[in-house]
Amino acid sequence: MKERMIRLFGKLLGLLGFAVVGTSCDGLMPVEYGTPYTSFEVTGKLIDKETKEPVSGIVIVYGEEHSDWDTAGNETRRFYPEGSHVSDYEEFWLRGRMHTPENPEKLILKLSDYDSNDKGHYKDTTYTIDLQRIREPDPEEHWCDGIYGAEVTLELEKVK
Repeated sequence: MKERMIRLFGKLLGLLGFAVVGTSCDGLMPVEYGTPYTSFEVTGKLIDKETKEPVSGIVIVYGEEHSDWDTAGNETRRFYPEGSHVSDYEEFWLRGRMHTPENPEKLILKLSDYDSNDKGHYKDTTYTIDLQRIREPDPEEHWCDGIYGAEVTLELEKVK
């Protein structure tokens, strides 16, 4: 008799467990894997710092900069690129994502002149762009923290 009661209670507890899983969180939900991110949209112009003339042939690399410290406490900053764009004309645009950004209102761009023999040679330059929230994320995008953007004019300095 004792064994029957133990089996009966075991089966009832098992059914109760499935009932709880089936009714919690609006039923059986799919498992989601992801990393929070923010989207960005940047448009702008590239001009010569002295002449204010348009500059083209510049590689624009965007990403995030992180600090690391060695055992002696010395800081090194590393740039982790996420994408790049080549400006064929003086105008450029960038669209992308920053995964788990520490500060979604900042975007770091590195500019490099890849055709220095054709149109003058410009210094490699790093810019920090201030972004503003331009749109809320789509409610279906569970991991998106918002869409940020900016319109900028970046000045490049010639190598002398």
